[in-house]
Amino acid sequence: MGILWLLFYFMVLKIVTFNARGLMNVYKFEKVKELCRNEDVILLQETNWKENVMEDIRKRWEGELLVNNEEEKMGGGVAVLIRKDRGIKTKIIYNDKKGKCMVVEIEMEEDNFVLVNVHAPNGEKEKKIYFNVLADVIEKWGKVVIAGDFNTVFSKMDMANGMVFKSDGGRKELRSLMEEKNMIDVWRERNGKKKEFSRRQLVGNFMCQTRIDYFLSTRNLEGFIDGIFYKETTLSDHKMVLMTMDFKRQTKGPGVWILNTEVLKNESFKKEIEIILDGRKKDQMYMEDKRQWWENVKYDIKKYSMNYCNLLQKVKRTKEREIRRTLKEELNKNEVDVQKVIEIENTLRKIEEEKCKGAMLRSKAKYTVEGEKCSRFFFNLEKSRGRAETIKELKSRNGQVVSDTGGILKEVKSFY
Repeated sequence: MGILWLLFYFMVLKIVTFNARGLMNVYKFEKVKELCRNEDVILLQETNWKENVMEDIRKRWEGELLVNNEEEKMGGGVAVLIRKDRGIKTKIIYNDKKGKCMVVEIEMEEDNFVLVNVHAPNGEKEKKIYFNVLADVIEKWGKVVIAGDFNTVFSKMDMANGMVFKSDGGRKELRSLMEEKNMIDVWRERNGKKKEFSRRQLVGNFMCQTRIDYFLSTRNLEGFIDGIFYKETTLSDHKMVLMTMDFKRQTKGPGVWILNTEVLKNESFKKEIEIILDGRKKDQMYMEDKRQWWENVKYDIKKYSMNYCNLLQKVKRTKEREIRRTLKEELNKNEVDVQKVIEIENTLRKIEEEKCKGAMLRSKAKYTVEGEKCSRFFFNLEKSRGRAETIKELKSRNGQVVSDTGGILKEVKSFY
């Protein structure tokens, strides 16, 4: 029982990233340790550590300590702290020697990925070069997590009201990297249009707030991410960002959403889409970066369409229940009005036909039998395709049948 629990424990990885704004004070370091006591991996930016304090710092950390210090000036230094006895193996792949970036390979049991600790420069030119170099460094790696202080906002949603969203070459370079590696902004992906800020800065009487600290992940790791959130602290003007990865069980996503084109016949729907397009044309990004502008527009249209279709389905389900109730009441009468029953059944048949069309669309059926009556075929096909895409067991090279998730993943990996 103890061994099984230990294996499960090692399959869960908790990571935190934090721009500490200086950790020369060892007592502040102790406070950071306390706040991150439950995390397995701690990514720190702007440590300001110099070689003369490293001996004391190492005495205060029992696990593995990987550092990239900036010796010449303040405002630099990144570090990766691995907690002791977590079953994590590490290998430094890249170190920029400027205290701004460190790329580490993380290995846990049969799972491994590349973890990047970033503290991007403020200047636009330097930022472009920084992300361009990083893209080259991680190019050959398939599973990648990038975390830290990017000094870049992706959109106006990541800024407080009253702040100006400016053109940023560094942001374009980062976007390009994400597209090439098929990466996502994990928190934004899960929180839609919700506003959250990771840094606050008082300028005069105005509180500037932005979200510049985040986790990026390749899509092939998305299903292993269990949760992500921001944590307030008085130790810095940056918040901590905490993310948990569970390699034991891959979480299923919401699946593919397909627009039922029937809604395009609805005038109110088309009018709302036009309003979204007209409103977005007023954005500054429309003139500066039409590619990013179009990505934002598509996101808005998809979110509105999903909400609209969900509301439409609720109305239809309510109407269907009412029709079925009316039909039942009519059939239970002593004297049944046959003509009324036929009319109700015809109405119900239309609803069922429409539902069947939706099932056909979702099941990705490649053909429809001409004149076939609406039946359970496509509903069952939709379910069976989902089951068919799941590997339930494999026969290993030595002839043994493997059915547990870990064993299946191991066999697939060794085969390829």
